[in-house]
Amino acid sequence: MSQVQHIISRISSLLVAFVLLLPAAAAAQSSAEPQAVAADASADAGTIAEPLPVISLLTVGPGSKIYQLEGHTALRLNYGSDADITVNWGMFDFAAPNFIYRFVKGETDYRIGISPMQYTMIEYAYQGRSIVEQTLNLTDAEKREVIRLIQENLLPENQVYRYNYVKDNCATRPLAIIEKAIRADSAALYFNMPHVETTFRREMRQYHSEHPFYQLGIDIALGSGIDKPIGPREQAFAPIYLDDLAASAYIVGSDNAERPLVESTSTLLAESPTMQSNDNAIWWIIFCAWLAAVVATTAIDLLRRKSSRWFDVVLFSIYGIGGIVITFLVFVSSHEATSPNLNLFWINPLALIVPIMIWSKKTRNLLFYYHEVNAVLVATFLLGIPFYAQSVSWMTVALATAPLLRSISYVINQRNK
Repeated sequence: MSQVQHIISRISSLLVAFVLLLPAAAAAQSSAEPQAVAADASADAGTIAEPLPVISLLTVGPGSKIYQLEGHTALRLNYGSDADITVNWGMFDFAAPNFIYRFVKGETDYRIGISPMQYTMIEYAYQGRSIVEQTLNLTDAEKREVIRLIQENLLPENQVYRYNYVKDNCATRPLAIIEKAIRADSAALYFNMPHVETTFRREMRQYHSEHPFYQLGIDIALGSGIDKPIGPREQAFAPIYLDDLAASAYIVGSDNAERPLVESTSTLLAESPTMQSNDNAIWWIIFCAWLAAVVATTAIDLLRRKSSRWFDVVLFSIYGIGGIVITFLVFVSSHEATSPNLNLFWINPLALIVPIMIWSKKTRNLLFYYHEVNAVLVATFLLGIPFYAQSVSWMTVALATAPLLRSISYVINQRNK
């Protein structure tokens, strides 16, 4: 890696944390479940053991950590006394070199993992998370194809895949395998879920309702790409929803005979009532105190007709540094959901003009013009919210109002001199 990339990687680690993308790096829904181990590269992809296993879809309930909010999905292959294993596609190494840089750039790699079912049960029992098993109603031919596809995934050249937050993750991979196996038997899989007008962002907000500041980071970092209408199949990016989707699904065979995808459902583990919940109190205090400080400082500055330079240095430095991350996501990252992003109107690198030029009289005019332009840009962003394809939360509006108030205050004070 070049020195420039190394610097960007270091800066990104701090900046991502600022806009709450660091939890997203770990969270990006298809969580790295610790009970799984890397697939054995020597796995024999040429044999399918008989008798065939009972194949089930396992849905793990939400956990207390950010990256566990949408649950987790795995396939269970139960051979009875011979073997009982789980297969999942949610493994990643957060300690891997340049993980944050690669995540922000859209180059995060996940991999397939396998583990004994008993270890899976122990791990999730320890975490206090539920496990629901849906036994799949598959023919022998479909079971063989599921196993063949898993074995194909276990090949060294196929174990690692390029992760996509909503299109290719721990939930979409097993669903795709089930669909392919059914098609290979000249059958088709259909879903009987009611159509609901929704988007990826709305679904995320539903799952993150108790973690508003994590969702705020997503709302700032991701643009209109996650605001496009989606159907039930796309909603299955979330393991919790996939559980409901599978329950509604049915298979139509080549003879037009119908059968449900799920043969039976059972709860293997119930959620522990002692599972830790997220405490947002400190973040609400910081958020409200920050906004109160902006309003109070602006009011005081207007009364005394003088700008609080140190306050503006801190505020615009934070917004400028955050803007570097958003700019990187929009123009450099290969994440399809990060561009376009209208948040660049209020959080962008140009904010760094303020801490650089606020101390010099020679740059006073340029600083004045910046604040005029900034006020117009932020006001345009706020006034246009009802007409955008990109959804904007009220918390984003509150954050965007801060630089608007400071720019208006500066312009007024300079004109009154």
